[in-house]
Amino acid sequence: MTDALRSRLWNTAYRSYLFSIDDRSSFLAILPPDQHLATFDWLFPRSTLRPGEIPVWRYSHAVLLANAGQTAEACTELEALLKDLNTDKADGRIVDQTRRLLAELSPALKRSTARR
Repeated sequence: MTDALRSRLWNTAYRSYLFSIDDRSSFLAILPPDQHLATFDWLFPRSTLRPGEIPVWRYSHAVLLANAGQTAEACTELEALLKDLNTDKADGRIVDQTRRLLAELSPALKRSTARR
């Protein structure tokens, strides 16, 4: 896969639907959750990203983890991301989206661990 095609997929599909659009359910329904996560990891290995892309990648990865039923891992990623964003004194949509998703996932995580 060329870098240009990978960039187009990132900007027009993954970044748009997982980060920029509030209702991502139709995009998440395209593939089974585990395959969505594996495809994302294959298309966009973290080691190939530019520094400015990493926060949105981490957020998007957490969305896919949660979608795949890996809520604890998603929360861990979001908490670490939020800590890094606070350290960098970041603001804007990435901070808002991260806080919102963490708040959505935290009750589900508490329910799933309470059942064990």
